[in-house]
Amino acid sequence: MQEIKKKKRAVALFVIVLICLCGWWAVWKEGFFLDEIYSYGLANSSYVPFLSWLHGGEQVANGKLPEAVFTQSEFLNYVAPQGSTRFDYASVYYNQTQDIHPPLFYFLLNTVCSLFPGSFTKWTGLGMNFVLLGGTLAALYALGMELFADWKKALFVCALYAFNREMISNVTMVRMYMLMTLLTILLALLVAKSLRRPSVPRYLLIGVTIYLGMMTQYFFVVYAFLLCAAYDLYLMFRREWKNAAAFSLPALAGVGGMLLTFPCWYAQLHSQDTVSLESTANNLLDLAQYPKGPLELIGWSIVGFAVGAGIMAVLILTKLGQRWLPGKLRGTTLIPEDVKLITVPALAAFLVIAVISPYKSLRYVYHLQPLEALFCGCGLFSILDTLRAGTRKRILQIVCLAMVVLAFVIEPERMYSGTYKIDKELEQYSQAACVDITGDLGSFTSGVQELLKFQEVCVVPDDSSELLVQYNTGENDTLVLFIGGRGLWQFVTAEQVEQITAQNMETAWNVARQGGYEDVSLLATQEFEILIRLVYVHIIVLLSLAVSVWSIILRMSFAVGEINSTFSLMKQI
Repeated sequence: MQEIKKKKRAVALFVIVLICLCGWWAVWKEGFFLDEIYSYGLANSSYVPFLSWLHGGEQVANGKLPEAVFTQSEFLNYVAPQGSTRFDYASVYYNQTQDIHPPLFYFLLNTVCSLFPGSFTKWTGLGMNFVLLGGTLAALYALGMELFADWKKALFVCALYAFNREMISNVTMVRMYMLMTLLTILLALLVAKSLRRPSVPRYLLIGVTIYLGMMTQYFFVVYAFLLCAAYDLYLMFRREWKNAAAFSLPALAGVGGMLLTFPCWYAQLHSQDTVSLESTANNLLDLAQYPKGPLELIGWSIVGFAVGAGIMAVLILTKLGQRWLPGKLRGTTLIPEDVKLITVPALAAFLVIAVISPYKSLRYVYHLQPLEALFCGCGLFSILDTLRAGTRKRILQIVCLAMVVLAFVIEPERMYSGTYKIDKELEQYSQAACVDITGDLGSFTSGVQELLKFQEVCVVPDDSSELLVQYNTGENDTLVLFIGGRGLWQFVTAEQVEQITAQNMETAWNVARQGGYEDVSLLATQEFEILIRLVYVHIIVLLSLAVSVWSIILRMSFAVGEINSTFSLMKQI
């Protein structure tokens, strides 16, 4: 009875701290990464996967944007379901046939957003992710109990995963990676149960999980393949041929089911230069990236999973020097065989994805982190079990305190702090004229959160456009100008920053002179595009506008992988 009460208190404390952590960073998240806008658009737009498809634009992925005046309702219809478009799964499926990802995540996001029609908010995506996180932690706890048969160890593994920067970056990113994490842990749990109690129903569930995982993200197949291969070898080594066949057939059926129900997978995997089977093969055979590519991702993972990385370092040092260590630790098995079978494929999958991924980004390996936590937690307890109870307790308290403190202190990826300030600044100009000189579809789409503030937006490719001449008549006292695409996804030096800024300012002045506006100034910078406010000041209202601040918001990427640099400039007239 005392043990049950202790368990309930520990679980309650874990849940309370987790809710506070998720709520803390959810509130801090102010903007969206480009891919998150695509998540909402592909899930909710009615047979319009990309904004470039409107107004007679190119109906292909990454198509050229048309010269046209987009309305506020067109932007809202893209990211939020409206009336009859709610729960339109046929549209979601069609949109994904035009994209490069399978549709399962988008089905779920459309379902959640359809419950709140006409609303574009981070809370629909985050709310869904929080539910998926709860399922992931429940599955991870069950996996720990299956392998350890000890609730304290299982709960510690959950805490090691939950209280770190990578998990928060995952759960606060409205993409398919949280769903892929849940399905990855479910697959690991089913295989772990099959190690001790193999059965045909369980093997069928493994096939279903593989199908759902592949319908979520293609990288799911890396861990699934390695885990299934390890389990098959385990069965064959034990000469359990019937179980090997009973396991392999549903697993292969899961793969085949995905290929049949989403046949455009082949076209998707050959659709882009950076995301294709060809680029994957090229990355794999590019000897120049070894070991730089994997080490780069490992380095970022060490920062994001600091406590786990520290435990991993202790395990490596202990293993290397184990034969010289005194006492019980010398003969201790750090990682039991059953835990190795579940977790070593995850560590191998991390290295494989680090090599073949189109961008060196942690989001492609988010789904493996719970298994990394399982590996580290198992090794740590193997060491602690050789120590006295008092020493063991103090070490665990220090580790848990470090996890929680770092989780609240280290900012996750893609928070976009400062976006609310920009949005508030723009709200007062909702009736102003707005022009977007777009660099490409990506930079244009990334600005939807800001573009929604305006009644209409004139989209043109450059400042010499005939449509811009017709639109930019100077009838409005204020014109807001977006300039996108310059410096996007490039390695940009300080000198190039100055050049790009000067080029953007020159473009802004061209538009200003064209419309008769008098001044342009720079306010701040973020990713993807530049936003400029041009003001034409009539002498009759000069005094009332004397305290106005004319501003430019420069938004472009100075990114190396996922590391973005921002700066701000402000000039008052």
